[in-house]
Formats: sequence, structure tokens, C-alpha cells
Amino acid sequence: MSQTRPIDEHSMHTRTCGELRRENVGEEVTLTGWVSRRRDHGGLIFCDLRDREGITQLTFDPEHSDGDAFKIAETMRPEWPIKIHGVVRSRGEETTNTKLATGEIEVLTDHAEVLNTSVTPPFQIEDGIETSEDTRLRYRYLDLRRPEMMANLKLRSDFTFAIREALHNREFMEVETPSLFKSTPEGARDFIVPSRIQPGNFYALPQSPQLLKQLLMVGGVERYYQVAKCFRDEDLRADRQPEFTQVDIEMSFVDQNDVMSALEEVLADAFGRMGVEMPTPLRRMDYWEAMDTYGSDKPDTRYGMHLVDLTDIFANSKFKVFATAANEEGSVVKAINAKGAGAWARAKIDKLAGVASTFGAKGLAWIAFREDGSINSPIVKFFSDEEMAALRERMDVEPGDLVMFAAGPRLLSDEILGGMRSHMANALEIKREGHDFLWVVNFPLFHWDEDRKAYAAEHQPFTLPTETDIAKIEADPLAAGSCTYDFVMDGFEAGGGGMRIHNAEMQMSMLKLLALPRSAPSLSSASSWRPSSLVRPRWAVSLWGWTACACCLPVPTPSATSMAFPKTASGSDLMSGAPSAVSGAQLKDVSLRLM
Repeated sequence: MSQTRPIDEHSMHTRTCGELRRENVGEEVTLTGWVSRRRDHGGLIFCDLRDREGITQLTFDPEHSDGDAFKIAETMRPEWPIKIHGVVRSRGEETTNTKLATGEIEVLTDHAEVLNTSVTPPFQIEDGIETSEDTRLRYRYLDLRRPEMMANLKLRSDFTFAIREALHNREFMEVETPSLFKSTPEGARDFIVPSRIQPGNFYALPQSPQLLKQLLMVGGVERYYQVAKCFRDEDLRADRQPEFTQVDIEMSFVDQNDVMSALEEVLADAFGRMGVEMPTPLRRMDYWEAMDTYGSDKPDTRYGMHLVDLTDIFANSKFKVFATAANEEGSVVKAINAKGAGAWARAKIDKLAGVASTFGAKGLAWIAFREDGSINSPIVKFFSDEEMAALRERMDVEPGDLVMFAAGPRLLSDEILGGMRSHMANALEIKREGHDFLWVVNFPLFHWDEDRKAYAAEHQPFTLPTETDIAKIEADPLAAGSCTYDFVMDGFEAGGGGMRIHNAEMQMSMLKLLALPRSAPSLSSASSWRPSSLVRPRWAVSLWGWTACACCLPVPTPSATSMAFPKTASGSDLMSGAPSAVSGAQLKDVSLRLM
């Protein structure tokens, strides 16, 4: 007999509906759950009983146990919670249900008890339903009963436990931090909570435990983590929501390689528990390699369609848009080849300009190489035979290909084509097999904010510059790199973070650089230049997974100089846990000044 599972102890049931197998035949069991389906065959009634673990078929026979259970089965309806007692028996080869883990057995029921009744549910409680999301959310308690939804909850629970165990085994300390605290600049608006005992004053819900975890590092905790709830009052986007959970991690007395190596071990353990192999060490891709090759700082490298630089080919082109970009410092002409899309109808290709506009493009230049050998495009009339030949060779053009171009500042061109690469991969249903794990490292330290006419921190104003780029901060800020790293999985930023400045003098010079308006820098610096409407402040946050940040060695001794914490608009020290007497407008100003 199988060993009793913890879930079956101290419970009304002795087995769950997902655990019975052929080896349980002959066993007396008590099951509880919801009626999933009921089939009345006249002489017999069959019922699929469902709980969070799965489904078991029940059989009700009018000649078994005086037919008491059969009489109750005649009244049962979908989603009624019931309790039954019976004997497990084999269904036989002819009636085995291979789609169910319990498909080889059924329970001949001798006793049944209706625990409650239910009205007819608004949708079928099963996977693959075609029901509007609004209806599913309205009846969320029913939607969660569906196997795929329950599996999602279990996966999240199991993975969170695996992460906790992996961190605990490496002597990280879990510390819970307050949810009501001072407002601290985090890159988005705060949710504010009025203080009842101090009228006119407000607490802020944490966008992340940023300041609190720094206190723990300075306090000597050294290795901290927390499964933290974070709140951001910002507009909904595909990868942003007002409330999310992240695994927050801090380490001290470490360098960047220590942090990344430690987290690789943690993640490999956690993913392994989920049945996913993550080979280590992970490859590390430089930010500009990712942008120039894939057009994204979170690239999915499981398929091609790489960005190709064509700047030199069009330096003397008669097509003015390309020639201007090719001869302008800091600008490029680049393209991607969507193989197979060249056979699309002209009207379908024209609609791609609208898609490109969502990524910052003012239009979309393209060439369709038809399968019959013809060429369709509004721009090829400007190209010389030499330019077309070079284009064909460099882009590996074949009949049926669609080549799409971007011309302009390097970063903007990369982002436009990166967005189109992802869109076309979905449109062409390109297969992505397996899982793709990597680090993206060495992000730019700054970008140029055209609205403020000032430099802005790409990650956060406390990020440590790479050692080789410290001299560039004064001479050419946009060319400076940072000690930052993002963990990327299957084209999604699953986590990320960076080393923090520990030198007070360096930190003050960074804050001064960010605070002062100045004339626009030369485009030659590279590349961290884009329209302000496309700028997204990069902060150490993850919607899906964890954030790993690290205090750089050595941790400073607390003092008036090394602990230069910012003040609120009212002058209050942010180290205090008291609510802040600051209006919403003042909070916004403080945030803008410190971004």
C-alpha cells in the first residue's frame, strides 16, 4: 500500500483525486472534491470528481450498498462539493482513459455525502475554455479550480520554495522589511497612505525595499534576501503592473563576479527542482552586443533574424534617408531579413509601418523579394546595382525574403528593428525550442534626457561604473559603462541588478553630474541617445522573478559623509520611519531631481 501523503492527514479524505493508481486497486478510500462531470447511463452513474491534485472517476451502482449512494448521485450537479467512500477497482484495458493520470482505475462508491450545492457555473471548469477574461475574473474562485490555473499556482509556490531553500542553504538571511515607510525615489510614483494619527502626513508603499536593504548591508547582515511585495503607481503595460512580487537579494564584501556566480548556483538549483536544466556558467553578453545583434537588452537568441549593419554600403547612396544616416556621426543604417514574409501581400506588408511606429519609427522602408524572382519595394529605384548586390550578399537574400530597414541614431535603430524582429518571429510562428539563459552585462551608466537637457542614470544614480570607464564620467559620460547585469530567460528580463558605489566622493560627483542642466553632448558618444518619450528608467526590479543587487566591497562605516542619504522636500531625513509631510507635487519634484 502506498505511503500516506501529508495532504491526506488531518483531513476528511484519505486520498486525493490525483494520486490513485493501479497499485491502489482493492484499497478503501475516502475522497472529497467538486463534481466535474456527471454521466447517467441509466443502470449506472459515472462522476468525475475533481480536487486540486486531479480527477478520479466514481461509479455509482444501484445494486451496490443498497443503492444509497446511487440515489444521491442522481441529484448531484456540476460543482457540488461532495464526500464519498468506496473501493478502488481497475477499469480494464478497454475503458482505460489514457488522458488521465488516474485513468486506469475508478472508485466503486458505497457512500456519498453532499457537502453543499451550487448553481450552474457560468463556464465549464476545464482547460482550454473560450471564455472572456472579464467573466473569468468576475468568477475568479471558479477559474482557479481549472487544472491549468491550479498548476500555475503550484508552480509559483514550488519555485518560490526552491529559491528560498537554495538561498537558505547558502547562508542568506531572510529579513522582512516594513511596508509603510518614507517616500524614496525609485523611478515611478509612490502609492501614498494617509496617517490617521498625524493628519496631513503620509506613508509611502515601497516600490522596492531599496533603502531598507541598504541599512541591512551597512548593519552587517552581509547576505540578505526577501520575497518582497512591491508597489508602483504607474500606467499598466505588458510588462508592468502596480503590484508585484520580487525576490530581493543583497550581498556585501563581494565583486560583480561573486554575485553572478552565487546567483547562477541558486537559480540552477531552483530550476533543477522544476525539471529544467540550466547549465552553468551562463554566457555573458555585453549590452551593445545584445542591442546591435538582437535589438534588445533581453534578447531571445533561440532564433536568428539578426540585425545587420549596412551603413558602409549606403554611404554614397542616392536614397537620401540612408545616405544622411550613413554619414552622420552616431547614426547607422541597419536591417533584418524576415524569411518567408516576402510572399505576403502588399497590403499586409504596408501595415508593418504601423507596428514599427510603436517602437519609435517614423516609417518603415522595406524590400520584398518575391518567390518568382521579382522585387517589390518603393525604395529600390534609388539603389545602384552595386548597392543591391552588396545588400543581397550581406543580408543572405533568397526568394521569399522581406528585408526591413531602420536608419538613424544607433540605439533607436536597434530598438526599432529589435521590436520588428520579435513581431515578425511571432507573425511567422518561428519555433523557439528549449530554454535560453544568459546574462546581459555592462549597461550604459547614463543616457541623455532631452526634456531636462541633462544626463540621467540608466539604472540608478548609485550604480558603480566599470573600473575601466571611471575616467569617462567627466570626459564622455555617455560612453561610460556600469557594473550591472540582467538575467535573461527566453527573451524576458527575469531579474537584474548592479553593484553600488561605496566611495562617498564618487557618489557626490555622480549626483552633481545628474543634477545640472547642460548643453547636449555629441552623438559620437554613442549611442545612449534616444527621444525622451522612449526613455525608461532602469531600476533593479523584476515582475516575474527576483532582483539581485550588491553592495560593493568594502562596506563603508556609517558617518556623515559616507551615509549621505537624500532628504525629502520638507527636509526630513529619509532614514526616519515616520510619515513624510510632503505633498504629491513635492514628491514628484524630489523624484525628478534625483532620477
